[in-house]
Amino acid sequence: MGSLLFRQPVGNNNFQKIDSYRVVKLVKKHSFGGAFCIMLPIYRFDFRCCIIVSFFYSNLDILYVYRKIYIKGGNMNKFKVTGLSFMFIGLIATLISGCAVVPRVAPVAPPVAPPTQTITVNTKTAEEYFQIGTTFFGQGNLSQAISNLTKAIEIDPKLAKAYNNRGFVYATQGNFPQAVADFTNVIGITPQDADAYYNRGYVYSKQSNFNQAISDFSKAIEIDPKLAKAYYGRGRNYYNIKEYDKAWADVHKTEGLGTAVSPEFITELKKVSGRDK
Repeated sequence: MGSLLFRQPVGNNNFQKIDSYRVVKLVKKHSFGGAFCIMLPIYRFDFRCCIIVSFFYSNLDILYVYRKIYIKGGNMNKFKVTGLSFMFIGLIATLISGCAVVPRVAPVAPPVAPPTQTITVNTKTAEEYFQIGTTFFGQGNLSQAISNLTKAIEIDPKLAKAYNNRGFVYATQGNFPQAVADFTNVIGITPQDADAYYNRGYVYSKQSNFNQAISDFSKAIEIDPKLAKAYYGRGRNYYNIKEYDKAWADVHKTEGLGTAVSPEFITELKKVSGRDK
């Protein structure tokens, strides 16, 4: 900030005739925040003066305005530019006159926000992923079935039927350890689900883990005494460990519940057990 001081000679009563408008206009053209003309009589020092307060880009601009005003002449020839003051002089002069200087601030462009990444929001529910995965399983697309059932589980870790169906997919692939893990999760979520024990028992049987299979089939029967397939599965595993009498008992129970037993299995059981029924 700087100021220009124009002093009127002592004894000149034409002080009000100073072309302050022209001076201010010239100063504004070369200043940053505008200019203010202050008519300040100072009687103590026996002279009157006009102070132009402005916010300049640099001291060079002040010198330019000084030169232009000095050369212009006109009404200004009655006044003499007696000096230049920089930085705080203009502010002090304004405070003396009782006026506040409020500079015009150049508009600042708003900051440009950085480019944002597009975020894809997943709107499918666990149930929808479950249905999609189950459909893929029915179509034989096992990889897509596992992918969608897994998404269903990620959204709802307590969705037992998603574990159950994924367990079937793994079993179909021959990935028995993963199938056992999924059926175990079903049992953990729904411990009174007889089918979950039956399904895990079936996978244990495929792994030739006959005793574990018998244990799970027995648990399924304990929960649901009318679950014929559990008796049948347990009977076949008793056959595998050569406990033929128990195998025959489960065969009879299966038939008593209205479920047919494979004729081939009956023939083989008769052969190894020495019994007709």
